[in-house]
Amino acid sequence: MDGGEYRERAEAARARARAAEERAVVAASRADALERGHASPAGEAVHSEKPVGEATRNCAAAREQAGRAHLQAARAHEQVAALQDLVARMSDVAAARRRETEQRRTAATADRREAASP
Repeated sequence: MDGGEYRERAEAARARARAAEERAVVAASRADALERGHASPAGEAVHSEKPVGEATRNCAAAREQAGRAHLQAARAHEQVAALQDLVARMSDVAAARRRETEQRRTAATADRREAASP
């Protein structure tokens, strides 16, 4: 893979992180609403009283979902960081190779000039 492919993978990981963060916010918001008794597990508003046990389970499930989404976001951010580090190292290696090549060309040119001079 070249640097461009790694950059594309990093961008895809960033998108996954953003999506996971959005899911975490939605799940946390749903859990908050469930705690207040204003929403069903699907997120729609409710006006009736739910049994306390069911509301507690729904709230716990929403909090668990938010936690999983936060973990997914964290993993995606770690992937982004790792890919960015890899791209930077690949860029450094490519720059070093270019410098070495230029130094060899310069040395070869100097050798030819020296050999051509009387």
